[in-house]
Amino acid sequence: MDIVFDPNKNRMTNMQLCRLYMDEFVRSRERRWMLDGEAYYRVDNPEIMNRKMYRYRADKTTGQIERVLDKSKPNNKRAHGFMHLLVEDKVNYLLAKPYTLTCEESEEYLAMVQDTLGKGFQDRRLMRLGVSASNAGIAWLHPYLDEDGGFRTVIVPPEQGIPLWRDNDHEELDGFIWFYDVQVIEGQEQKTVTKVEYWLPEAVAYYVSDSEGEGWDLRLDSERYLDAAVDECHRRGIKCGVHAGTNPGIQMCIDAGFDTIEHGTFMTLDHAKQMAEKGIAWTPTIMAYTYLYELCKENIEKNGDAPVSDPVMQKEMENYEFFEPAYKAYRDHFKEFYDTGVTVLAGTDMVMYHSPLLPLPRELQYMVEYGITPVQAVQVATSNPAKVLGVEKERGLVAEGLDADLLVVGGDLSRDITRLKDVKFVTLGGKRVFEDGIRYVGTGNMFM
Repeated sequence: MDIVFDPNKNRMTNMQLCRLYMDEFVRSRERRWMLDGEAYYRVDNPEIMNRKMYRYRADKTTGQIERVLDKSKPNNKRAHGFMHLLVEDKVNYLLAKPYTLTCEESEEYLAMVQDTLGKGFQDRRLMRLGVSASNAGIAWLHPYLDEDGGFRTVIVPPEQGIPLWRDNDHEELDGFIWFYDVQVIEGQEQKTVTKVEYWLPEAVAYYVSDSEGEGWDLRLDSERYLDAAVDECHRRGIKCGVHAGTNPGIQMCIDAGFDTIEHGTFMTLDHAKQMAEKGIAWTPTIMAYTYLYELCKENIEKNGDAPVSDPVMQKEMENYEFFEPAYKAYRDHFKEFYDTGVTVLAGTDMVMYHSPLLPLPRELQYMVEYGITPVQAVQVATSNPAKVLGVEKERGLVAEGLDADLLVVGGDLSRDITRLKDVKFVTLGGKRVFEDGIRYVGTGNMFM
């Protein structure tokens, strides 16, 4: 099957192109020949090993003779390694002799090339390429740079590779699709998924599919993109956070090495332990889902099944089945996760409908209700974020030599977190911005 690819004429998305070409290739005669050639080489002749034995009998009703499968008859034929021997002889004759490289003007460059290819290139790559080409009619060698910048090569099995040729002479490639099966663990279950890599001159796109067949349910391979995002951020010295509330997304983000995970709504104790070990901080945003749970619950109790006049609230109420288990997950497990030593941060993600103007005090109140002390809750909103952002030597504590914005409340905050509702005095950047119910922002009275 020849595919000549013209990016200027094709208006499909990369994902659609992969589906189209994979469907055609999997059903093609060429791929079937590739698989048969490999089977013969492995002495697994499908025509012999999968041979079925039949017998004939007369149908008592119609009197016609019919052929039926006879499982009692033995398959006395045995596959022979003749094809294997032919391929090995051919490859040894053509490629076993050490190859030679020449360079007219630079012996130093030639030595670098030989060193880069490595001593095992002939045995581990060239000979295997010969076998692959003999069995399938074509072979693919993919050069690449590993994570440390080292030169590497990998053989792409012919039955897994789809070339997108720029010309009918097959001299230049415009793209290449590599698809292969891998075993993954999701929860308590092991399953096979198909990974797809779409190589283009400017980039590589990664997809994954849970099933083979018409259309291929391709989706972005999130794990590859998460890994790439973290690697690039850390290469640039940038902290990176991610929103992940369910599985397997939470585990993917832990494996990728994000600095903070927002939500983590349905994370497990094992997730919390992994995060504590790897130094990944957790911003639970209890307020977001608990607030929506309480708001929807109140409306449902008030209106029953009758729709409410507010279309936005009606939509939120339709998601109640998610908000309720989310609320319970935080309520039942927050303290357990906190005790693993994972760094907890205060954040609310409150951009939702009817959300409170200042939701952070309620977030900290939930944390205290679920098991931690008021002092620990204050640390979650002050010193912990400073440590995660790497500015703990500049701010996060009221201490000599550090910058600090001050908030003074009425009562003993170390005993009662709800005292955050009784704000008496606030300074910001060394300036008074609030005192005794009066805001001083933008006035001449800001200066103390």
